[in-house]
Amino acid sequence: MDIATTRQKHGTAPFGGQCVADISIIPPKHKNIIPSSDYKLYAANGTEIVTYGTKVRSLDIGLRRQFQWPFVIANTNRDIIGANFLDKFGLMNDI
Repeated sequence: MDIATTRQKHGTAPFGGQCVADISIIPPKHKNIIPSSDYKLYAANGTEIVTYGTKVRSLDIGLRRQFQWPFVIANTNRDIIGANFLDKFGLMNDI
């Protein structure tokens, strides 16, 4: 997983935003962490998004179970559930 892109999409994304990402992303909690070179992410406009590694999180999205999923820590202003998560657990509608 070297490159991921974000795409603008009409409607509401699972975490309340209006974009869809190929991978799941969370913003960093601390501003003084060292960037990671493991992932190269790019916004839809071609701007590189700085990444800081990965973290496994437990998600409760109101279904009968919680989901464990790795998120890439990246310079974003909100959590994003990626299409990879939705596809893996059969939650993907028509993206």
